Amino acid sequence: MILRPRVSEQARFPPTLQTIAGDLVDIPSLASHHLITITLKAPWCPVCPELLSRLLFLGLSARPSPEAGHLDPFTGEVLSISPGQRELNSVLLREDTRFLVICPGTPAALAKIRADVGWDGSRRGQEGAELGGEGERADATEEDECVVRAPFVNDPGLTIAKSLGLAIPGGVWPSILHILPTLEVETVEIGRSPGYYGDHALLMYLRSLRAKVEKSAIPLLTVAQTLLTRLVSASMSSYHYNFPAVDRLPVELVESIFSFLSIAEPKDLIQAGATCRSWRFVALKEAQRRLQEGVRRAWVVVPRRRKAGGELVVSPLDEDAKEYPDGTEIAHVALFRVKKLLNELRVIVDGSTKVVDALKPLQRSI
Repeated sequence: MILRPRVSEQARFPPTLQTIAGDLVDIPSLASHHLITITLKAPWCPVCPELLSRLLFLGLSARPSPEAGHLDPFTGEVLSISPGQRELNSVLLREDTRFLVICPGTPAALAKIRADVGWDGSRRGQEGAELGGEGERADATEEDECVVRAPFVNDPGLTIAKSLGLAIPGGVWPSILHILPTLEVETVEIGRSPGYYGDHALLMYLRSLRAKVEKSAIPLLTVAQTLLTRLVSASMSSYHYNFPAVDRLPVELVESIFSFLSIAEPKDLIQAGATCRSWRFVALKEAQRRLQEGVRRAWVVVPRRRKAGGELVVSPLDEDAKEYPDGTEIAHVALFRVKKLLNELRVIVDGSTKVVDALKPLQRSI
């Protein structure tokens, strides 16, 4: 019976690793993005490096993919990609993801693999040259910093591979793994062979993660916009400010003071707003300001397009088409930042809802 290899359930990734250049890598810091670890079976394996070459072609490199395509050296098939798919892949591979490559062997052997596939940033246009087109090599540029900064780690004693349950005689199971900030390990794909390198599984996995976040923005922004309308109505209906005539506090000063009160824990803002009609008005305006800013920041990082009537809508990626719908303005923003700003908006929506629910109109003016 042949058992499918899998990462040990108890496996935890090492928090610190040393690269072939001797630098120490802080894994939790890298894992703020999607940290994808690619294991190569052994330095002598001719198949594993092909995955790295394909990822460059598919969007990891900032340089345009050769129109002639990428030639599979084992099957002779030519890999092609549409401009729309490559733009999406560029977001997935360059913005959302950080890579780490692990392989048994010496630092020199891994450095050679890195240079041969162009993950030192030096390879340009070679795919086109392989297919009879014009190709050239160029020195590393800032454009390809994504591959230049990808750490290569040698694992000569298979210490890492054994801790993950992926060690095999003579090497390690060729794998694609997602390392979480908690150092837990999620399996994307295990196994690699001529004609099947795992790039399809990796891109499908990354598309799924991004699509889930982008789709969650649709109901969130709808709720936020409805709440914003409610706050505007509440503040307008309670427009009242007479403190300059009573204690010489201009509205600008009170607004400045209220801006320091938390919207995540709005108890103080609610208590201040309940003091009188004047401060109620300022508290509602402050909640409105916070919500408007949260909505603005969220719209900047989500993909969007305008409908026929001019309405701006969230336009999440189409997982089946493997690209964004026509007319989508793509925000080239790392997914961890998109999640961060959407989570901040959720907190603001929750706090603003409590404020507008609590600050009911007072019966008399003070």
